[in-house]
Amino acid sequence: MDLQRKTIQGLARSLDEKRGELASFYGQFGSRLLGDSADAACLAPPVPLERVESWKALMSTRERDTQSILEIKSALGRAQELNHFRKELDRNLGEETAQYREELAGLGRSIYARYDEYADTASGEFGDAFERATTEGNALARLEEKQERLRFELEESGFFGQMLVQFRMAGLASNVRQHKARLASILSTGAERLIAKGFIARTHESGALDDESAGRYRAIKEIDLRREELRKRAASLESDQASIQSSLELHGAAENPSRRIEELRHKIRETDKRIDAIVALSAREYCDKFVSEEGLSTLGGGSDGNSFSDMGAYSWQLEEASRLRSEIAGLRTKIEILETGIRIDTLERNITAWKRSRDEAVRKIDALTDQIAKFDRNVAEAGVEISRLTETRENLEKSL
Repeated sequence: MDLQRKTIQGLARSLDEKRGELASFYGQFGSRLLGDSADAACLAPPVPLERVESWKALMSTRERDTQSILEIKSALGRAQELNHFRKELDRNLGEETAQYREELAGLGRSIYARYDEYADTASGEFGDAFERATTEGNALARLEEKQERLRFELEESGFFGQMLVQFRMAGLASNVRQHKARLASILSTGAERLIAKGFIARTHESGALDDESAGRYRAIKEIDLRREELRKRAASLESDQASIQSSLELHGAAENPSRRIEELRHKIRETDKRIDAIVALSAREYCDKFVSEEGLSTLGGGSDGNSFSDMGAYSWQLEEASRLRSEIAGLRTKIEILETGIRIDTLERNITAWKRSRDEAVRKIDALTDQIAKFDRNVAEAGVEISRLTETRENLEKSL
């Protein structure tokens, strides 16, 4: 029986493989049948037109959803590239702006140092900056003088005194940095105003601008050109990013692209199931018209014009369906024969066991019957003895 069961397991695996082969065949054949039926040139479609329309609609839906996934992924990839470019642009623009402010501050210092030369023509644009820078510069000078005194005191102090001085110097250094930053801001703002009002350009064209200021002015113009180019590129990137965002919104992926892609993939999987069902049904129904489940022709055979070789464009497919169905039916029959044999063997073993049990029960019944007869004899003999003993007792009682 173990051998039979192993044989059944092997046949069951072969049956599963054949069923898989038949399902794959249905998928290929059904797709061809639906494709041929969808062709306007097909005068006698092998598949009902309603089913063809359903299939075409599902295929179109699948194609749109697949294209949406591709476009979302492409948009995300492009967005990542643009974000990288934007970070590079922002970094470069930040560096250029820092250099621009530094050159402005340098130009402001140069004009400030030669303010007596430009006071008559620049006082309107730079006068306020000059006064504020002077005030800030004086405050900074006092702080720097205090720093020098603290440095000298640090050299002359002991260990604990040095700790106190270092603490005071740290606070003073921070104050100095703040004043220097304010001074640079005042001068750069003043220089920017001079440029905006055209003073620097007019003075430079007239040849009255000093060499240091002229050099600073040329550097500022060059930096400004680079900054403008970077801003144009940033504006172009923003336009591209807005276009990408619109594309994502069109596909419903603006808020959570990953979730939208997963939704579309789930939808495609469900669509594929429906497509597979229509494809398999179309192939199976067409084959059912000509081939039985056992792989036999429902039209007869021989030379009557009804053999599969006479079925035109789909003769090979019908022959293949006949072969696979025949093999599947054969495997099912073999499995059923073996399973029937196993059931017969099981019943025969049960009958043998039941007969043994019956014989054993008969033997037990015979033994119990003999035992019952023995008990009956014992009861009868005891009754006779009781009567005898009762009579004896009565005679003894009379003699008293």
